[in-house]
Amino acid sequence: MRCYGDKPSSFLRLQPNGNIPVAIIDGTIYNQSNDIMSALETLFPDHKSLSPKDEDRAKASELLRLERNIFGAWMYWLTGGGDRSKADFISTLEVVERELQKSKGGDFFLGKDVTLVDMMFAPFLERACA
Repeated sequence: MRCYGDKPSSFLRLQPNGNIPVAIIDGTIYNQSNDIMSALETLFPDHKSLSPKDEDRAKASELLRLERNIFGAWMYWLTGGGDRSKADFISTLEVVERELQKSKGGDFFLGKDVTLVDMMFAPFLERACA
């Protein structure tokens, strides 16, 4: 997103389109949230993993598609899509709410422990509320 204003030239050398996030990890430039989190998971294998458990991987993929859907619906509405796009955004928010309500014994998408799925939703939801 470019909504956070102009970026310094040092940043634009790393991320020419100006979008965030971007991170340099062990000399490699990452410019997508999921890639950054995956690299950190690999780099720090001794910490409690945020990766979904094997039995939750299919559900995690479904939820990550939902995260992209809600982001798209919000962005379309935000950039002038009108009443129909607002209704689509609200409808997608309702799907997100239903998924959270189906959570297995916890407050996070996949249960009682936070996972990469929650980490992908968090910054979007923060931006949407701002």
